[in-house]
Amino acid sequence: MGMAPFPHQAAIWAALEGYDLMEVVTEKGPGMDVMLSDRSIQRRLLTPRAGGPARFAADLAAFKAGKSFGGAMFVAPELLVPGVSWDLVGSEYTSCEPEFEYILEALFGEKGYNLPLKKPNWAGVYAISVQNRPRAGVMVCRLSNGSQVEARSYERKEGLKGKKRDGYLGCEVYQLPGILWFTDIKQNLGPPKHGKMISCTTPDSAWLEIYHELGQDPKATKWFCISGIPREENPETYDATEKEHDRKI
Repeated sequence: MGMAPFPHQAAIWAALEGYDLMEVVTEKGPGMDVMLSDRSIQRRLLTPRAGGPARFAADLAAFKAGKSFGGAMFVAPELLVPGVSWDLVGSEYTSCEPEFEYILEALFGEKGYNLPLKKPNWAGVYAISVQNRPRAGVMVCRLSNGSQVEARSYERKEGLKGKKRDGYLGCEVYQLPGILWFTDIKQNLGPPKHGKMISCTTPDSAWLEIYHELGQDPKATKWFCISGIPREENPETYDATEKEHDRKI
């Protein structure tokens, strides 16, 4: 879509596709453009991931570091594949608002895929139904190719069980009841051994250490975790002057 991700976003995308994003700058061979905190673009080397594509990935980043956008930008192109189904999961529907709105913007915005919101006069993917009413508990987007994304509240977790999904995007999962949220619905992932789960969150709960441990465990080849990402990594929202002012208060 003509945008370069921040390094932590790119690392998540690469791992889910079976690559490691290196800190090595390259002009030749497989690589991915990333945007640095000074807004410069750097092409970094991609190498095959030893354990193959990750299935479970976590982005533990500071407030406004770009984790919600990164997760949403992985999901959006997945929906262009016919018959794909993703759920966003948060402690409540409003927890999923940023990710859901980013996905809609990517699918239907002029800077995204610019899909029609009604049936066009030409063959192509378009919206069948788009509802974005978080206070009413209705956040769903269905496309003409049979793909869909829907936000769900863990408070109503019974509705999460027994429904096959190609992927889950956890939104601010620090608000959820530990790794139990993951184990509760992991069995819904399909097709077998290929479904994905992404967790995007500020590291505000002690239980999130589980993600870090699994991401560093060489035996847990289907896990990937990137952590310790500061707000400064996102030049779109970070204001050094404001931070210095707040520090002096």
